[in-house]
Amino acid sequence: MNLLIIDQLKETPIFQDLDVQHLEEISRLCKVEQLSDGTVVIEENSDENYDIFIIIKGYLEVVSNTGKCLSDELVLSKQNHGMLGEIGWLKKAKRTASIRSHGHVELIRIDGDRLEEYFDKNNIVGYKVMRRIAINLSNNIKETNTLLKQVLFTANL
Repeated sequence: MNLLIIDQLKETPIFQDLDVQHLEEISRLCKVEQLSDGTVVIEENSDENYDIFIIIKGYLEVVSNTGKCLSDELVLSKQNHGMLGEIGWLKKAKRTASIRSHGHVELIRIDGDRLEEYFDKNNIVGYKVMRRIAINLSNNIKETNTLLKQVLFTANL
């Protein structure tokens, strides 16, 4: 049993509704990784794996080169307990952006295929986590809408 992973999962919003037994079971699908500055975790347009990542310490940058309306590269950052890779995991589609480390990063990699198998066998746990992922994505859409309104308002001045 990896107490570090269990403690980190407890602090991550998508796993907050789970009891210790389920967190312990999910922790077996995880591994901790140490990344140096500039390490690419996910490559945009890749369909190599569908793992999910949770940041323990440090910052990961979400980088997209496909939306060339503003610049060649759009960068957003996520920090502690931020989750990345959930869209690719949900859709089983090519990754929509690259993710790279900014400085030293410690993260948890959750094996996406094994997590899906676990949810197939533990439907209630799967429902709770999927509901939290949906809430998280909904919040992201709300934040994006607010930013878009601000950009459009500023552009009209």
